[in-house]
Amino acid sequence: MKKGAVLLLVLAWIGVTAGGVLADATDDLITEYYLKILDRNPDAAGAEQWKNEIQRIVALGIDRKEGFIALAKLYFNSDEYTLQNKDNLQYVTDLYQTFFDREPDESGIDYWVDQLDQGLNRNVILNHFVYSDEFRLYMEALFGSESGYLECNLVNDLYRGLLDRLPDTVGFSYWVDLMRQAQGTGPAAVRELSHAIASGFINSDEYRLRDRDARELLEDLYNGILRRGAAPVEFDGWISFLASGMTPDEVVQSFTDSDEFQLRVQAVSAAVGDSDNDQDGFSINQGDCNDRDSNLHPGAAEICGDGIDQDCSGSDLPCAPGPGGSCITVRQGGWEFEWQYNGSTVIGFTDGDLKQSGCYISYDFDNIFAGPLSGDRWQGQNAAEGFGFEGRFIGNPAEQFRGTWTLLDGSGTSGEMLGYHGTLP
Repeated sequence: MKKGAVLLLVLAWIGVTAGGVLADATDDLITEYYLKILDRNPDAAGAEQWKNEIQRIVALGIDRKEGFIALAKLYFNSDEYTLQNKDNLQYVTDLYQTFFDREPDESGIDYWVDQLDQGLNRNVILNHFVYSDEFRLYMEALFGSESGYLECNLVNDLYRGLLDRLPDTVGFSYWVDLMRQAQGTGPAAVRELSHAIASGFINSDEYRLRDRDARELLEDLYNGILRRGAAPVEFDGWISFLASGMTPDEVVQSFTDSDEFQLRVQAVSAAVGDSDNDQDGFSINQGDCNDRDSNLHPGAAEICGDGIDQDCSGSDLPCAPGPGGSCITVRQGGWEFEWQYNGSTVIGFTDGDLKQSGCYISYDFDNIFAGPLSGDRWQGQNAAEGFGFEGRFIGNPAEQFRGTWTLLDGSGTSGEMLGYHGTLP
């Protein structure tokens, strides 16, 4: 088999494996939630709907866990679950099995059943479970340490906690865009926008239709703003304030002004530059020189002489003379090339002979590479093997090459391409 074909097989396996593992884990956990909460196998339409919804929020930059939290809360509050008439002991057991994938320990179940017996709402107990370190570690074991973007998760929390749903794409995108502008301004702007969103949500017709009483309002605020459950004494304190004339808007202001929430505000503000706003695979902190234009990012094809730095190298590429003119001198003879994917070498090509003719370069081992040379940039492809490449030679005469390979199948799979005159170091 040709080495180029080996490369494609290896890269295809990497792509299928990475995507397949997450897809399989998502399918499996959705099935587990049906079995552990509703005590039945999933219906095909319902399972597919939740799979698509979780994929949608992940694409929006929201933590995958949030989709499963929303799914679990919906099922635990459904008529189907309520009609099972489970007592507090059975309910807490279901929480342990659903969120920790284990049977409850004696001290834990005694504590939570006692809290319920004292009148704490079941959803408050559920919030304690979904915001616990044990649930986080369980999910990381299934899906890795992916967590979405902090500003996206903050906006999502306000939707899920106050409106009891995952965000719609249009509304979410509007608020996230404003949140990212606030990120660039500083913590005060993030806090003020968070308060504006929360206040707008609890005063909306959608929230009024939920018909929440004072304790349920507090449950929503702890959930959506502070991301936790609350103890009975905390509820009693706020109920006392409300009974004394404090308005719901003033309570919201107290939550968003709290020291506890400011820790999250500071984290969101400090994360400016971590988001990939234009969805090109790079954030500002990863070298994207324009995070509002998906055509400009590290590794993008550079267009010479147009005054635009497409590949974020720091300058536009000057145009070199056409074929037959003078280009950068490249060491001819034996070169070795290697491909890297996620920091690991996938495969190397050795014993090749790189040749230069005017502004055209080829690499004659197995006819792997061919392409035009423009200045110090070499861009070409091997259509038969299904991949393209582009990058720059280093030195003059050049003895190294650094660039990017990309599969031509439309998958966007790409990685680092390195070349050396002589032996790979």
